[in-house]
Amino acid sequence: MIMDTSFVHETFNDTDGSRYVLIFRFWHPELTEDEKNALLYVFDCLDLPENVAIKEATKRLQKRTKAKQSRAGKTKGFGAR
Repeated sequence: MIMDTSFVHETFNDTDGSRYVLIFRFWHPELTEDEKNALLYVFDCLDLPENVAIKEATKRLQKRTKAKQSRAGKTKGFGAR
């Protein structure tokens, strides 16, 4: 089963047994690089411990965007200097 978890939702385990969830994240093929970076920032904020989440997520976003700018500077084509 595949679920779109971008919608607000909640789940319950109304049993005495354990519940295990395996999560795979994959990109919609039409997302832009900037949209992916924005989502990665949100995921980092949610995945990291509260006391470091935003600071570390911001560092990771800056690293990704610098890498993107570096790659863009190496390509030659329309508008290249």
